[in-house]
Amino acid sequence: MDNYEKTWPDYKALGMRAEKAAAEIPNTEKKWAEYKSGIQEARKLADAGRTQEAWTYYKKVEADVTQELLKSLVALQKAADDN
Repeated sequence: MDNYEKTWPDYKALGMRAEKAAAEIPNTEKKWAEYKSGIQEARKLADAGRTQEAWTYYKKVEADVTQELLKSLVALQKAADDN
């Protein structure tokens, strides 16, 4: 997560130069925030000793939010490639 947040501003600046990428960036940022929040919540549950609940929560994040984030990142990659 730290690496993503460290490098994202540079990618965003480049993406904002291409119309299709610029249109997708708000969605990517929304999905990233959801993903990060979900991972942090799973971590809190695990740290509290609620490992089974943490695992279940993590699997839901992985199945839903992570897939949506991936779709958005793929759309950004396609826009970059097309540009």
